[in-house]
Amino acid sequence: MNDTNDAGSTSPLGRDGVGRCAVACPMCGHVQTQYRLNPRMYWYNDLDLDRKPSGFQCLKGLAGLYPPLYDLWHCPKCHFTTHNRTFPDPLKNVFIEKGLVQRHLAEAAKPETAFSRVCEVLGADQNIDKVDFESAIRCALLAVYFDTFIVGLLRQGYAALARSCLRLAWLHRDWASMDADYDSKSTASRAKLEKLAVYWSDIPRSENDALRLACVHYEAALNEASVENDPMETATILMHLARICLQMGDTSSPAKHLEACRRGAMEEQNRLAAVMHEDDRRRELPEDERGQLVSASRRIKTMIDDCGDLHAEIRRLQATTKTTGTSSQVKSPETKKGLLKGFFGG
Repeated sequence: MNDTNDAGSTSPLGRDGVGRCAVACPMCGHVQTQYRLNPRMYWYNDLDLDRKPSGFQCLKGLAGLYPPLYDLWHCPKCHFTTHNRTFPDPLKNVFIEKGLVQRHLAEAAKPETAFSRVCEVLGADQNIDKVDFESAIRCALLAVYFDTFIVGLLRQGYAALARSCLRLAWLHRDWASMDADYDSKSTASRAKLEKLAVYWSDIPRSENDALRLACVHYEAALNEASVENDPMETATILMHLARICLQMGDTSSPAKHLEACRRGAMEEQNRLAAVMHEDDRRRELPEDERGQLVSASRRIKTMIDDCGDLHAEIRRLQATTKTTGTSSQVKSPETKKGLLKGFFGG
């Protein structure tokens, strides 16, 4: 294999920052080799409006490689695909009958079914030693497809499915900005995807398609019991919804999400303040628990500040549109320190 300096077509063999992993597919048991890039050797300096890490930089050992192309692991036998951090045990936090998902997937993937056809087309010619944006996007589509199947079976996990849609959207955005031949390559790719529409009716063909699907699934996640009972998770999802809508150029819908986010975050902030105030008096909480409360309070304050920043930017844009009759691009508020660390682990 020959290494290249093209971020869209590389071979990771021989790179200092690349580890080889022998892993078994959690759905069919097939043992395969996968690659994982050392997260200490690359970093991002900024975030897009919808929290997409940007401003990529890396150390010499990863020169020419682009980490998001390697984030997903794909089984060449059954085509199961998901983020590399969840691939070994994707059902870790789900309480179900052992083997239920695997049995249903095996049934759905029988020859000549719509499911098997989608997997065969998207999984064709996947080669971990030669990854480019087109193959990475097909992997991202498979991740969305499998997540959709599993969520439909379990009736939970919509936030994870929304994140898969976001990763797909972000790959499209990177492809457009990093590949000079994007227009011709993406046109050819969409033509291939059109042929799958008969088997997968709402297959996301573009960045905006994927962003819209992410919104649909984040909305569904808000109705899950685990989210409804977690004020911080609810506020986080509402913030995601607002930011994704703004990324798509919608300056009207985000207001309701931001207001609900701010209201829920302030209620949680007041609750945490009361708990810490009581502990100041009694000193009963262990030091680590108090530290967690302080950390959570800081996160909530950052979220409330973000709501205010985004509300102000929306008002500015609406005023500009009303005055000039033309819309301008939404600006992402300055990235808060610490937001980039460990972002989107999977």
